[in-house]
Amino acid sequence: MSKPRRPRSSPNNPLLANSKALQKQDEELRRSEEKMRRVLDEAPKRKAEQQKKKQAEIMSRSRPRGRGVSSASQVLDHSTYNTSVAGTKRPLGHERKEQRRLFLALLIVLAGIVILILRNLP
Repeated sequence: MSKPRRPRSSPNNPLLANSKALQKQDEELRRSEEKMRRVLDEAPKRKAEQQKKKQAEIMSRSRPRGRGVSSASQVLDHSTYNTSVAGTKRPLGHERKEQRRLFLALLIVLAGIVILILRNLP
C-alpha cells in the first residue's frame, strides 16, 4: 500500500503563514516581558535614588542660609540642631583653666612672632 501523500509546503500555505505570524508575535511578547522584568528590577533602585534626591533637597532648604552671617555664628546657632541653650554642657573648672593657659601660651607665641617680624623688616 502506498503512504498518504504529504502536501508540499508552499509559501502560500495558510497554516505556515499563521505559524510564522504566531512565532513572530510570541517573540515580541518575550521581548516585552523581558523589558518589563528589567523595569521591575530597576524600580526599587530608582525609587531609592528619588528618595535620596528628595531628602537632600529638603535638607538643603531647611538649612539656614549664611546671608551676612559668619559661619562661626551658624555653628553656635543652637536652633539649627534643635537643642536648647540651657541643655548644653559647660566645661569643668580644670578644663577652663587649661584652656586659659593654652590661650595665653598661643598669645605669647603670636606676640613673639610679630616682634621678630617687626625687628627684621627694616
